[in-house]
Amino acid sequence: MKKGISLIGLSIIFGTLLGWAEEAIPLLNLGEWNIIDIPFAAFLLSLFLVLLFISLSKNFIVGTTTAVLYAASFLGIKLFLRFHTAYSLFSQDRIVFLAILLFFSVVSIVFLSVGRDYIARHVKEISNVKGKARIDLAFPIIFFLFALLISSITVVLEGNAILILPPFLNFLTVVVILASLLTIFSFNEISGFFIGFFSISIYFLLSRFVNNGFDVQSIMVFEKVFFSVVLLYSAVFGLFALLLGRSSRIFLFSILCKRAIQQENAVVPPPSDEGEQHNTAGTVEDEEVDEEETVDSTQESTLSSGKEDNKNK
Repeated sequence: MKKGISLIGLSIIFGTLLGWAEEAIPLLNLGEWNIIDIPFAAFLLSLFLVLLFISLSKNFIVGTTTAVLYAASFLGIKLFLRFHTAYSLFSQDRIVFLAILLFFSVVSIVFLSVGRDYIARHVKEISNVKGKARIDLAFPIIFFLFALLISSITVVLEGNAILILPPFLNFLTVVVILASLLTIFSFNEISGFFIGFFSISIYFLLSRFVNNGFDVQSIMVFEKVFFSVVLLYSAVFGLFALLLGRSSRIFLFSILCKRAIQQENAVVPPPSDEGEQHNTAGTVEDEEVDEEETVDSTQESTLSSGKEDNKNK
């Protein structure tokens, strides 16, 4: 109970701080660091922090409460300090941000609740079938490579204006959504981290190379701040994807264990050696009794025939 209250309190505190920082930091003169996209950075940090609180909470109600209160405090501080009006607060970008945050929060809460609950109730059975509930490594590798391909294709589509997105979406948001979905289906936290890290970094780096005519030397010399910012984005999103991949792995592991336990219980055990020995002993005893009865009957018939011979004499 104390842990749940602490997590709820932390979600309110960090939601308030990030909501304030998103409005206050752009007012500062950061020099070269002004290239940081503060709303996007706040969005990535929010994804990571909410999933961190959900992962630490081992209760469905606490996890849901932390996600809702984080979003409420993030928006509430803007109204309290009059950064926005109630109408301007819910812009298209912010609605998309909240939708993505709440969707993946709910997915993580459901996966962790279902998976942990089943594992906790079947600890002994799972220990017996743990070796049969392994997740195939093909999924993490395939979806990691697919994420790299999607990031590269997105840059080409954006640069050549091949695809027109709705006004409430941009290509960077599409990369975040697709990378998060691929992380879920990879069922592995390590693969999830690499999906999150490289999907963001490839998008930003390829976009900068395309805009500068692939002049790699000038970019490496004059774009050190840019590389630092991209590294920051990639690391935060990679940590979010790691937590998301962990929740999907726990969920899939519980399903595989359930199937393995059902298969284990469906197998009829063969008769034990003691039963076979008992049946064999019983068969031998029956044969001995039959032999004794045969011998007795033979002796009786021999004696009766002898008596008849004596009477005839």
